[in-house]
Amino acid sequence: MKYGLFSAFWLLLCAVSTASGQGIQLTFDITEPTCNGYTDGTATVNPSGGALPYTYMWDNGQNGQTNFGLGAGTYFVTVNDNNGQVVTGSVTVTQPDPLLVNVSAVGLSCSSANGTLTANVTGGTQPYEYEWSTAETTPEIDVSMSGGYLVTVTDANGCSSIGTFNVPTVAEFLPSYIFTRPACNGEATGGIAVTVFGTYPPFTWEWSNGVVNQNLTNVAAGDYEISITDMNGCTFVDQVTLLDNPQLIVEVIVTNVACASNPEDGTVFAAVAGGVSPYTYMWDNNSTLPGQEELPPGTYTVTVTDFNGCTAVASGTITMPPPLDGELVAMSPACGGNNGCVTVSGVGGTPPYTYNWPVLGVSGPTVCDLAPGDYYVCIFDANGCQHDMTVTVDSISGLDVSLIITKAECPGVDNGTATAVVTPA
Repeated sequence: MKYGLFSAFWLLLCAVSTASGQGIQLTFDITEPTCNGYTDGTATVNPSGGALPYTYMWDNGQNGQTNFGLGAGTYFVTVNDNNGQVVTGSVTVTQPDPLLVNVSAVGLSCSSANGTLTANVTGGTQPYEYEWSTAETTPEIDVSMSGGYLVTVTDANGCSSIGTFNVPTVAEFLPSYIFTRPACNGEATGGIAVTVFGTYPPFTWEWSNGVVNQNLTNVAAGDYEISITDMNGCTFVDQVTLLDNPQLIVEVIVTNVACASNPEDGTVFAAVAGGVSPYTYMWDNNSTLPGQEELPPGTYTVTVTDFNGCTAVASGTITMPPPLDGELVAMSPACGGNNGCVTVSGVGGTPPYTYNWPVLGVSGPTVCDLAPGDYYVCIFDANGCQHDMTVTVDSISGLDVSLIITKAECPGVDNGTATAVVTPA
């Protein structure tokens, strides 16, 4: 039987009363496992009374007075003496608490790697021995460089545990952003995703709009401030800008009907700016093309949808000028001569007008020195529309003149008359 404190184990003496039998008493000697979780403990039963010799049977199958290779737990033993008396007892084997090492630091800052590391030990069996990766053997060490530090702690029973600490480099935040623009201009459907390099997680996040998540979602375009704090309490503040997609703008460009004589030559075209291409088009007459041709006068409306589903609506009106016509004024030649004139004036269409007299080979609204007859004139407006007219210059016949004479009554008396009578020839 061993008593007292040894370098490798504790020896505990426990007395356990018998559960049955007369005259046999049981006590136990216990040796704890050297380390938490080990199975090198022992339990020895010490019977007294009864008749020698004794026999033993443990619940784990061993049949000696000492039960070897035990971990923490409760064990039962049955003892028989030479007279056939039987007694059963139990013993509880305990173990040391787990040997745990936690390394703490003081003095480290976001701008300095100078500080002190301390190995904080619980459990196991004191006293403890320390061995750092720097070869130091004290519970505390001073550090001045970033990097990983390791300490191995060994207790009185030779059990060991390891603690580590990473001294960070001077905090260098290297954020990376992924921006998602709002789908449509002015909407709150954008997002900002951020990833941080150069320092140590976990991080805490705080955005200027009150969000405390890593990423922003469902936000409008604008300026945002983010505050990032790393595991060492170092904080980095940054300003970022989320851009908007350009506003989707549509304008209908119209080409009006040029001439009333061709009333279906108008065109419309949807000119698009902004948004995100490609675009789709839907006109109120079910056309899906950007533009249309050979259209009559009227108002045409188009809805344009961009790649993100944003829409814009615009309309354009095709107009048509009134029919091109002309007004003529003709002056007949005098006395059957060749001094007649014709003046033409454009009406309707689109001013200004030009005039061409193809037979005469002249241009202009007025032509003179005309003999009686028919003359052909072409009127053109600003759109190139043409209207042709024929004008007739009438002739004027000659005159017949006859005189009616009344003689004077007497010579020297001025009472005679002469009257001219003019009639068309």
